[in-house]
Amino acid sequence: MMNSEEKNSRLLLEVARSAWEGTLFERQEELCQLAQEEYQDPERRQEAVNSVRKAMGLPTRSDGEVLSEDDRDALMGFEDALEMAELQGELACSLDSLNGKATLVPLIEMLKNREVPVYATVAPAFTGQFGPEVTAGKFRSALLKLGFADMAEAALGADLVTMKESLEFCAHVNQPGDILITSCCCPVWIQLISTRFPELKDKISPSVSPMIASGRVIKEYHPDSKVVFIGPCMAKKAEAVMSDIAGVIDHVLTFQELKSLFEAAGIDPTQEMDEENAQASWAGRVFARTGGVSDAVKRTLEKLVPERAGDFYPVKVDGVPDCLKILESIQAGTCEYNFVEGMGCKGGCVGGPGKLVDFATTTPEVDAYGNQS
Repeated sequence: MMNSEEKNSRLLLEVARSAWEGTLFERQEELCQLAQEEYQDPERRQEAVNSVRKAMGLPTRSDGEVLSEDDRDALMGFEDALEMAELQGELACSLDSLNGKATLVPLIEMLKNREVPVYATVAPAFTGQFGPEVTAGKFRSALLKLGFADMAEAALGADLVTMKESLEFCAHVNQPGDILITSCCCPVWIQLISTRFPELKDKISPSVSPMIASGRVIKEYHPDSKVVFIGPCMAKKAEAVMSDIAGVIDHVLTFQELKSLFEAAGIDPTQEMDEENAQASWAGRVFARTGGVSDAVKRTLEKLVPERAGDFYPVKVDGVPDCLKILESIQAGTCEYNFVEGMGCKGGCVGGPGKLVDFATTTPEVDAYGNQS
């Protein structure tokens, strides 16, 4: 018997397949019927339908319909907003807490039309998500077959951020009590500080996230292109449309959404050619797991500013409860560390809600991917 996540995945797959085949509206009654069959409880069915509508780029409804005639024009829109829900001490971001539009169906149209080049910047957390045999080269080949112009590593952006944060540490941490807070790669962590501990905002590294850094690199070389970030994080959908960085990333896909796209297009990454275009270092690739940012900055300090490496005292926390504890200690002036790395999800980015495989399984894969750089 399928659980709710599996049922949602089935609905999403059928939507993606219909969009890929150009039969989305012809199958609208069939899709509604599928939702009714999968969910006998009206409330759960409505939640599932609205989760799928959000992945299609459509607003929520209250009548249980997956599609209606009114949705034709709206399907090409793109607008995201993130609503953080506090549940039992955790900040939860999921399909159900995304309010607004996502990008699956508009992106399918863009990939099929090929009127503009579409580049993928992929989070290093991808490794292990699609099976242990799916290398970076096979993953890249699968994306090319899907219609992407090429795949870039978001870890390249992480490399750039690592160098910047290493120099920021040297500039801002010079006496007892000085603290630099990272990581800008986690929107939930930054949102938590901004809303709960606004007096600590001046201690946050001003660096953009690796997603934005890599997107800027792509658009510097290909200004007329569209850039899609692919990763396990739902919150990236909201980050991409923040006013000060909007336009760098045009679409955000989770691994779950990409899996539906691969299946809809009949693409099996395990069977693709292994043709990697490696771009990033160990430091950028290990950003995907808890402690990766701290480890990357430590190694970079040892190489670039060795005289300051001995002054580096980092702490890494993941999961909102532990993030709250370390922030409270900073607020109280009892924090013994001078570099604080926070990740909203347990395990770091690899534990994001859009993942396909548990972080305990994929974390060693991330380390192996880093060691291959």
